[in-house]
Amino acid sequence: MFNSKSYCWGPGKEMCQKMVKCENNPLKYCVDGPVTEIYCDDECLGGCEGSRSSCRACKHAENDGKCVSQCPPQFIVNRADSRTIPNPEFKYNFHDTCVETCPAPFLKSNTYCVIECNLKKEIPVNGTCQVCPPSGCPEHCTEESIFGKDRSLAILDSEALRRFKSCVYYTGMLYVSEESFKGNRIVKDPIKDLSLLWNLRNLRGIVGTVYLDLRGAPLELTNLTFLENVESITMEVRGSSSGPVLQIMDGPNVELLGFRSLTLMDGSIYLRNMPKLCFVDVLKRLSQFRAENLSSEEQCIRRNAVCHSECLPGAGCWGPGANMCRHCCNLQAGDDCVAECTDRPGFYEIPDKSSTESRFAQHTKNPSQQPYCPTFPDLATLMDNLDETTFRVSKIPPKQCGRCHPECAETCYGPDAHECMGQCKHYRDGDKCVAVCPREKYEERETNRCLPCHNACKQTHVSREIRLCSGPGDYFGKGGCTACWKVLQNTTAKVYQCLINDCPDKHYIESHKTMEFVHKQKIDISKESEQVATGKGETGEIIQVCKPCHPYCDRCTANGTHMSICESCIYWWFKGDCVKECPPSETYVLPPGNVSTQTDQKSSKEGITSISTEAGRSRRSSSQSQSDEMLRAGMTSFAKYSLSAFAQNQRHCLVCHDECIQGCTGPGPEDCKSCRNYKIMRGPDKFVCNSSCPEEQPHVFHGMCLTAKEYAKVSGKSARELRDRIVIGVSISIIPLILLATIILVICLKRRAEAEKAREKLFSAYTNLLAPDKGFRFINKCSLIHHLTLH
Repeated sequence: MFNSKSYCWGPGKEMCQKMVKCENNPLKYCVDGPVTEIYCDDECLGGCEGSRSSCRACKHAENDGKCVSQCPPQFIVNRADSRTIPNPEFKYNFHDTCVETCPAPFLKSNTYCVIECNLKKEIPVNGTCQVCPPSGCPEHCTEESIFGKDRSLAILDSEALRRFKSCVYYTGMLYVSEESFKGNRIVKDPIKDLSLLWNLRNLRGIVGTVYLDLRGAPLELTNLTFLENVESITMEVRGSSSGPVLQIMDGPNVELLGFRSLTLMDGSIYLRNMPKLCFVDVLKRLSQFRAENLSSEEQCIRRNAVCHSECLPGAGCWGPGANMCRHCCNLQAGDDCVAECTDRPGFYEIPDKSSTESRFAQHTKNPSQQPYCPTFPDLATLMDNLDETTFRVSKIPPKQCGRCHPECAETCYGPDAHECMGQCKHYRDGDKCVAVCPREKYEERETNRCLPCHNACKQTHVSREIRLCSGPGDYFGKGGCTACWKVLQNTTAKVYQCLINDCPDKHYIESHKTMEFVHKQKIDISKESEQVATGKGETGEIIQVCKPCHPYCDRCTANGTHMSICESCIYWWFKGDCVKECPPSETYVLPPGNVSTQTDQKSSKEGITSISTEAGRSRRSSSQSQSDEMLRAGMTSFAKYSLSAFAQNQRHCLVCHDECIQGCTGPGPEDCKSCRNYKIMRGPDKFVCNSSCPEEQPHVFHGMCLTAKEYAKVSGKSARELRDRIVIGVSISIIPLILLATIILVICLKRRAEAEKAREKLFSAYTNLLAPDKGFRFINKCSLIHHLTLH
């Protein structure tokens, strides 16, 4: 009775409606209903029974059987220092129930248990929603983003599969039907290429249901390993039905599922009409399982469709390989279960510091033939009753094999690049395996070793991304240095050697644009060299070439012998050019240790250039005569000195006087060996060269200036001598001719007489000048010839 009225749900006594509101205050709930006036706690919803805190339901949350306004917060304030500290009594809010941890498949997100993280900002990691890394969140796809808003039924087809390629998390239904492969008016782009199914391979989490009707699928579809990375399939809570979360049917050739990453199924499983399917024990353990028309256990064993020997017995597997085990018996190397880490290339066994006992010794503790696995010590006793709860509680994570450095091609004894054993995947740099050799080393293809570049290659300043050489050579080009600032041509090897220091002696520098120089000299260079040579701002754009000076030059700035570029002459200077020898017809040289060449040369140019009548009558002073005698005496002994006896400032070819030809012995016109114009005689063997004869010697005879008396005397004597020479010459020429003609005439007359005599004999023989003898009438021709021969 409530307010003198009865309330019920039906006629029976068990159908009475309990009234919980207070009779005196309809806004409050009273303990045991209106019969009392004791109000229930404010956090009670729907009243309470027995006590104020025994609520029928909680208004906000329930913690340990009590209704509270909120679950214990994650942080509390320390009263001592007014700082926040972690709350030891913190609990998560799971559907208004305070729990210490979120039950699977729910995830921890701040203080709540959620079915799915906010995938725009968070990712699920070990059951907790964590903030995405700086690189960004994995792509989260939804049914709407894949199929669009206009599709009434989200049937998977080729177009949708192409959109799935980058999806990591998916919210919605994954629906494959017969129309997915055959098409209809809705499915315009059916699946013709099975490789498109591998666009689902990146999926790791599905919130929704998976429905795979494989009717119409090609016969080549024998497994569903395109979903091998899916870790969880959870039913979406809001608006979801109670049907299976995973349904697969009508796959006549499907032999295995291959869902090797799947650990969480929030919902039932239904499989049908797959007569070749084995390896479903894991699904049976994950969730409520129902199946029709699958392979029996005996059929699978007959086909050898059994788990790998390294899989934990009884735990199940997803396929026959060592990478398909649900749990390893011994060790795990990457995705594979192994007995020894070295069974898989690229792995090593990490020493266990906590125990020195070997795994072999651990195996010997089980002398019976019962199966033994270090990851499940109680396997022998629980083998026949290994339920999922026992498995989850009792299993021990397998010891992980250490992964070798990525550059190890075989095995190793540690994780670092210098701990590889055997070959390297790419190159070996000292004791390390590396993907690319350091920039100061080159790759030796025959041995895959990194060898150091020549020191000459290390002097250039190129980008740090560019290798300094392509081989051991010290030259510019392939097999040598990538770039060189300064090079020297090696004519023997026909290469340009890179120089560490300056150009050698007797060389000069010539700058070129590197690529122009390469094309001109036809140098074979690497791509790195071309990159440096064409790169803006790189030092390799210009190359300095050390070129040899002229063979006569000791130091120069260009190729040539002129004093403007030849700074130091090895031999002699002549008219501003470096020459090997002084021209004997134009120059003279002072002996070593004599006066300065510059002074002498100047003196020679200030010598006598013309001799007037008065100059011809005058004589040089006695001191000048003595100096000339000393100069001539020095020149006569010059030949006995070698080039090294002369200092650099003395190696000058001094020019003879302009009136000299065929050489001279000094700077003056009196030192000429022969005159260009006229000789002014100063004695029997002395003369001075001049451009004209003096007035007192106006006559010229054979280039000599003579007086009238001298000319008459020399010209008459010369005429007689000339006539005599002509007569003698003619006589000497005629006598041999006369003798030769006489000899020829005698020989001709003698031969003529002999020829005449021979003709007469022949004539008389053939005309019978001799009387014929009748007794020898028949004399033959041979006898006649013999007779003539005798006569």
